[in-house]
Amino acid sequence: MRTVVLFALLFITATTVAQKKGQDLVDSLSTVLINTPKSDKKKVARLFIDLSSAYLQISNYTAAASLVSDALSIAEELSDDDLTGTCFQNLGTIYFFQRNFSRSDEYNDRALAIYSKTGNVKRKLSLIKRIADNYLQQGDSSKAVFYYDSALAMARALGDPATQAAIYANRSILYNLDYEHKIMMAFQAKKIYDSLGIDDQTSLINIGNIGIAYRDIVRLGRPAFLKNSLLIPGDSNALLTLAEIYIVEAISKSNLNKDPDNTSYFTGVLAELQETKGDYKSAYKNIRTYYEVQDSIYSQANKNKIASLEVQGQIALRDKELALNKLSIEAQRKQRIFLLGGIVLFGVIAALLLWQNQTRRRANKALLALNKQLDEANTVKAKFFGILSHDIRSPIANLVNFLHLQQTAPDLLSAEQIAHNEKKITTAAENLLENMEVMLLWSKGQMKNFKPVISSVLLLDLFHTVQKSFTGNSNIQFDLEADPRLKITTDENYLQTILLNLTSNAAKALQNTADARITWRAVQHKEAVVLSITDNGPGVLDEALKALFEETSIQASHGLGLHIVRDLAKAIGCSTTYKSEPGSGTSFYLRLPHNPVPSQI
Repeated sequence: MRTVVLFALLFITATTVAQKKGQDLVDSLSTVLINTPKSDKKKVARLFIDLSSAYLQISNYTAAASLVSDALSIAEELSDDDLTGTCFQNLGTIYFFQRNFSRSDEYNDRALAIYSKTGNVKRKLSLIKRIADNYLQQGDSSKAVFYYDSALAMARALGDPATQAAIYANRSILYNLDYEHKIMMAFQAKKIYDSLGIDDQTSLINIGNIGIAYRDIVRLGRPAFLKNSLLIPGDSNALLTLAEIYIVEAISKSNLNKDPDNTSYFTGVLAELQETKGDYKSAYKNIRTYYEVQDSIYSQANKNKIASLEVQGQIALRDKELALNKLSIEAQRKQRIFLLGGIVLFGVIAALLLWQNQTRRRANKALLALNKQLDEANTVKAKFFGILSHDIRSPIANLVNFLHLQQTAPDLLSAEQIAHNEKKITTAAENLLENMEVMLLWSKGQMKNFKPVISSVLLLDLFHTVQKSFTGNSNIQFDLEADPRLKITTDENYLQTILLNLTSNAAKALQNTADARITWRAVQHKEAVVLSITDNGPGVLDEALKALFEETSIQASHGLGLHIVRDLAKAIGCSTTYKSEPGSGTSFYLRLPHNPVPSQI
């Protein structure tokens, strides 16, 4: 019979399982697993781990190992470190109960490496305690004490009383014949378990170990240094009575938890106690029960099945490596094909460059002819400006002469002459305005040959440039609400012209407004930057802004401002909207994408 008992029977689960035990828990989790879609691989893997924990409670190590192996395959497929670490730790637990401590240490080390990488402190705590349990079972007291003390410090820092109780319980075993400290520390663990209402394998094993300590004081001989106390009476019968109370309680709780392994173990301990008391009939009956159950749990067949499951997992891993090697070879083959294709493509590019050179020569000849036509067009343009300047000069000269005459000798003109001259000047001024509109229309038509040049523009510099154009408007307050480091990708001149036109319109609207204010804003969004120009003027009618969105006819009295804004915004891929309410001012919004597609007007 083994002489050292494991307290920490914790088997890390992936989810919170129902408050069922033994075969009932197995049946419940199996039903949940059947009804879970196989496509939800992560949930299936977690159920595998929970179900394996349930099998471990009833000492079915073969089924537990099979389920953890299945969960590990899914965890590696999903590259889920946390799930993989849980599987490694649970495999270490299964090998621990199979007395294969070298394999248990191997899986514990692999889990510890993952928890250290992911920073999972709680899992790392449980694993360090499990490593201490391994050394405890192997009889390496110094290493067991080192790891228990490390785990206890972590548990206190994390405020984890349940783990502290488990460490106290296992740490008590290391006191060997120092029964006073052994029993005191075991009762310290029991006190924590009772306060937390924990009634699981760890707590019942601690209770059983208290009974073993009382039994061993009588069975192995009371040490001379052990003093009588309320905790440890001097009478042997009293000690054996206490031992039987705690051992029977451990057996009873193991039965309630449907834990055949610990039930059989403490039944064997009870048989030894009965032998010490001279009750050989009961001792013989209980010792037979112990060996029958232990043989069924720890048979070589079970160990072989677990080893077979591990070999199958290694074969599956090798198959995966072979598949990856096959993919690598296929990738190399494709790479050779791509290289050959590159050589062919290089030849095609060389041929295209030769053809392009010949085409350029023909284009140069055509360009010379176009330049000749351009010279002729410039000559016509010069004549046009000559005629236009004459038509503009005449009404302006008449206006200036009339103003001088009216200023120096207003009495020389009769009322009839003054009215006649005013009529002529008005007509001339209207002609001048019409000629100027014609010139602007012509200039706008020339813009069809221009295409925006996209670059990165610091928005703060752009707003400052626009603001300088309105330094004479001392009655208007200009505000900028934007990140001074914000940059936008657009044509700087196009956007500056748009801002100038919209700001000029806002300034005109504020001529008769007290406390006039124009606010520029810029807001950074995921796909675009939104600029806005807002005034606190009287607002405008929708009809007045129709030219901003439609190809309307141009009236001489309205000018070209909104037409130019519309065309320039279209050229740089900018969308425009507005909001205006009578008495509440007007806001224009410009949405500039981060990657504009420029176009000709």
